[in-house]
Amino acid sequence: MHTPSIQEKKSQSKVNVKLCGFIFLIAILLFSLGINFLKTDVFTHYYNPDRHQIVEQDKDTMTIYAWKDSAGNIYTPSDSEVEYFPYGISALIIALLISGTVTYSLLTRKNRNVVFDKDILLRN
Repeated sequence: MHTPSIQEKKSQSKVNVKLCGFIFLIAILLFSLGINFLKTDVFTHYYNPDRHQIVEQDKDTMTIYAWKDSAGNIYTPSDSEVEYFPYGISALIIALLISGTVTYSLLTRKNRNVVFDKDILLRN
């Protein structure tokens, strides 16, 4: 059985930190793209200032109570698509966490195997 040297452990640790940072940046990018996708294509009744016009709003707190689309349909925060939007974001976060964890695990295992195989080749 192979016991990694201190140098190998440090090298592996550096690669793991870089890999973790890279996956984190990709997850942030995918999160922002996912939210835009949810707002525009999945939860179309969610208030979008580009597509909706405000019908009712509190002048003091600026809270929007009702808005309408170009077809004249009026939506409120109690609309089912608007109520379920936070659940869509939660599902997106869970999917990103699971895929990021699986990707990190697979890539660190692959890197460890490459280092181990290289060490065996150098010793022979």
